[in-house]
Amino acid sequence: MTWVVGQTGQMDDVAGTGISLTQIVTALVVLAVGIGLALAVHRLVVRRFRGSDSSPGAARLIARLIQLVIIAAALIYVLNTLGVRITPLLGALGIGGIALALAVQSMLSNAVASVLLQVRRPFRIGDQIVTNDIAGKVLDIDLRTVRLLTFDGNDMLVPAAMVLDAPITNWTRRATRRTQLDVGVDYATDLELACRTILEAMNSVPGVQTEPAPEAWVFEFGDSTINIAARFWHEAPVATMWQVRSEVAVGIKAALDAEGIEIAFPQRVLHIVPPDSEKQGS
Repeated sequence: MTWVVGQTGQMDDVAGTGISLTQIVTALVVLAVGIGLALAVHRLVVRRFRGSDSSPGAARLIARLIQLVIIAAALIYVLNTLGVRITPLLGALGIGGIALALAVQSMLSNAVASVLLQVRRPFRIGDQIVTNDIAGKVLDIDLRTVRLLTFDGNDMLVPAAMVLDAPITNWTRRATRRTQLDVGVDYATDLELACRTILEAMNSVPGVQTEPAPEAWVFEFGDSTINIAARFWHEAPVATMWQVRSEVAVGIKAALDAEGIEIAFPQRVLHIVPPDSEKQGS
């Protein structure tokens, strides 16, 4: 190796490359610091997610993306320090990156959606949710899909991008939720008595929450019935909802029967009009 010493007495060129020893040392230091920082951040992010219920794969993806950004920034600084023209290089990388992104668009969109779901956290592992008309328990979130166990026992894999773009109902986020059961009574019914009877029936069911209190409201005049909305709160799990709803329905039917109140059903009244000939003959 040849060191060329300038008039200032400093080594300003290495082997005739036009790169000074100071530039090389600076570049090596920056590269070492960048790699060290990237590794430290990677470990920190993975450790941050380790104690949560987030998917390990998604946590590693987030850490890897941050790591790559730090290393890329360090490399750009190093190249600039060594006098390398990075503008043409960035242009070539940009064109290649666009072509690659178009080729793997679906994979990238699902990966990004998975990361955003981990950051926003609209649901967690074990939550009961509804998304894209699919209801079930969240089993896992990987880099491509959200895995759900539906309530009829099917294992469903929903693309993460579809989940991110669609409305999400989380039944587990709150401890309780409300269910409405519509009861249709006959038009001759005493509505105050019917509402009072329905309220008493709901309050007698163990799974119905006392706060907020159950409600019974007349809300519609149907073709054959006057409809009353029986609203009650219960614990959030779906299995609890179906059990309490069934017990409320049974209790309301028994209470209305005891009061002599009929649950109406659709009826049609037919008037038979005789032909004109029969009218004249009579």
